[in-house]
Amino acid sequence: MQGALPTEVGNLESLEVLHLSKNSFSGNFPTEVGLLWWLEYLDVEMNRFEGPLPAELQDCPLRELVISKNFFTRLPTEIGLLFKAKRITATDNLIEGQIPNEITNLFGLQVLNLDNNLFEGTIPEGIGDMYDLAVFTAKNNKRRESDGLSGNLPESLGLLANLVQLDVSKNALTGEIPATLGQCTELVTLDLNRNYLEDEIPSELGNLVGIKVMNLEKNRLAGEVPPALCSYADAESIQVDCSVDCECCTNYDCDAGF
Repeated sequence: MQGALPTEVGNLESLEVLHLSKNSFSGNFPTEVGLLWWLEYLDVEMNRFEGPLPAELQDCPLRELVISKNFFTRLPTEIGLLFKAKRITATDNLIEGQIPNEITNLFGLQVLNLDNNLFEGTIPEGIGDMYDLAVFTAKNNKRRESDGLSGNLPESLGLLANLVQLDVSKNALTGEIPATLGQCTELVTLDLNRNYLEDEIPSELGNLVGIKVMNLEKNRLAGEVPPALCSYADAESIQVDCSVDCECCTNYDCDAGF
């Protein structure tokens, strides 16, 4: 199917699931979808929708929102009113501006994927209030004309007791890796590569007993990888630059210095 999505979609008053992925719909997404007061699942992945995501979606009791692989350009602040949302996947668009601070009001959100967009500015400090968050990815936003995500990694990330995956690689983050990340003991994947992080790797990362993949390459880090990480049976791949001492890192060929 192709062309504009008819505005009459708003007449489907009892609709709970709208699955339109892998089509060729184009143009702006109709604001009339906000009239679907029972809509819990919206998937428009792999279309050609453009422009801002309509604020009217706030009126839908969405539990899952999938808008990946389109040409959307902005997330509205009203996205923070999707209080029932469990998953928001908005990868591979052209979304500009900051990650809306209001999104941190979604205390029940479990998955937030924002990879391959044009986000700039800081990661909201309030992210630590998203108690159920298990996956947060916002990699590769430093592309095209975008400067990518910048500023420090929020200390509040350490409050995310259920966090399993954190990937903010390929951005412009600065400052130190917060020691509070060591409190995220459920972490399996931590990818911070290709940023401007500096100073020593905090010893508290040695508390990440379930880590499988950790990539800290292409930063300005020093010190050593906490030796405890090398003793964990699940640790499959730990990658750092030669400026960091490591006993068990993958592809760590640093005999010639750095």
